Amino acid sequence: MKGCAGYALTYDQLDRRSSSRVRPGAPCNYSGKFVLRTGAELHQALALRAFQAGESLNNYVVRKLRSVIREGE
Repeated sequence: MKGCAGYALTYDQLDRRSSSRVRPGAPCNYSGKFVLRTGAELHQALALRAFQAGESLNNYVVRKLRSVIREGE
């Protein structure tokens, strides 16, 4: 990610260096894209739910993630 190279740490590094965690608002240019590994069963279940809702998988997952973020506010 352009502008985020100094903040790319592994989980092991984060555990050892808790003060180095990326904080919201850190100087990064977020693209709006990230890779998410779900496993085959969850992928299939999400695809089925998206189909049943008449949405693309991407739109379905984005809508669900937004609802989780709103609940935490």
